[in-house]
Amino acid sequence: MKALTPHNRTVYYTDGSVETTSTKAGAAFTIEGGNTSLWRTSDGCSTLQVGLAAILGALRHASINSTTMPRA
Repeated sequence: MKALTPHNRTVYYTDGSVETTSTKAGAAFTIEGGNTSLWRTSDGCSTLQVGLAAILGALRHASINSTTMPRA
């Protein structure tokens, strides 16, 4: 089977979640075949806000750990 991504790429998965009964919220990202990072966000955040926080966390991680920047 042919790989869907080139060998020099990192695949991130992100997620954010809000508990409806308590409004506690958190965000996370995981790297395919690698580490996972998760954290609490401020109580009362919306689902959109925690989802965006997860994406921002993944982008920051990619920026810090990247040896080359992709071309646009």
